Amino acid sequence: MPVITIRGHSGSLTSEIARTLAFRLDAHVMDRQILHEVARRLDVPIEEVEEMERVPLTRRERIQDALGRVLQQPWAMVAGSPGQMGVLGLASYYEHLPLPTDANAYKRALEEIVHDLATDDSVVFTGKGTQVMLQQQERAFHVFVTAPLELRVKRIMARNGISELEARAMIARIDGQRKAYLKRYFKVNLEDLRLYDVVINTAKIDVKAAVDTILGLSQNAQSAAAA
Repeated sequence: MPVITIRGHSGSLTSEIARTLAFRLDAHVMDRQILHEVARRLDVPIEEVEEMERVPLTRRERIQDALGRVLQQPWAMVAGSPGQMGVLGLASYYEHLPLPTDANAYKRALEEIVHDLATDDSVVFTGKGTQVMLQQQERAFHVFVTAPLELRVKRIMARNGISELEARAMIARIDGQRKAYLKRYFKVNLEDLRLYDVVINTAKIDVKAAVDTILGLSQNAQSAAAA
């Protein structure tokens, strides 16, 4: 049975696909449970682990993040604009920064837990760098989910009952944080397609078809590896 990691852009239906995959596999979606186990192993409150997950900002980045929080101007989301770089540009600053001691402890515990969980019959991981940590795991199949920005904006608006500008700001903030996390802890780019075995575009493939595709391809990959 497969170990599947799934990550993607905000509003791309990643969570829906992960939950359906887990149901089909009679498996668990591993996300927040990992945080609780990290906290237990480090003997710290869960709030401290959550804080480690929030990539720390330098003074310059705090200013940029503040700009990202006020993405209320139409120009703020134009590619290459100051507003967009204020959020999505955060990731580039973490590639060469050393990790503090507590962050190193967090990463070590995280890696141990993920590798332990990956020995289960089936498991679905969402985020936390699992697509990096399990690159050498033969049973692991890595999925990236995306969709055009305009469609993702509409989905976020409908899901959260918010305006277009608020939806764009939310997408920029969430995707920016995901990119920064991977840069900070694993020195990789979220959108580096070499990390993934398949890319799903939910503008053309619905959740059921996406799950069928992932299951079929993951089984095929396991068979090929065993041959």
